[in-house]
Amino acid sequence: MLSLRIVGGQIGNTKMSVPGIPQFAPGERSVLFLQKNGQSLCPIVGAGHGRFWIEPDAASGAERVLRDNRAPLTDTNEIVQPLHSAAGADGTRSSASRMALSLAQFEDLIASRIASQSPRAK
Repeated sequence: MLSLRIVGGQIGNTKMSVPGIPQFAPGERSVLFLQKNGQSLCPIVGAGHGRFWIEPDAASGAERVLRDNRAPLTDTNEIVQPLHSAAGADGTRSSASRMALSLAQFEDLIASRIASQSPRAK
């Protein structure tokens, strides 16, 4: 198990959160890109840019990857795009997830990028 140290939290009725830093709830599944856990305000690389929701497609049940704004991730080049766009044309997650990369595709693309950037690959 991994524990993340992120600025914010709640004690009693007092709550502190920082805009742009992802919030989490029990049962959610995400892929996170992390650095400097416990040394920075948010160990998630690029805050919301480093968090990807994993949700089942309503029709097929296949695990799909959505950006932090719930828009479908259809290509890893989209990771650097702003997060202000809406999730799906009709605003629903189910339509967005059908277009999104599967979790396996996302993992393969990330592994390929890492391998191509490693000193051994050059």
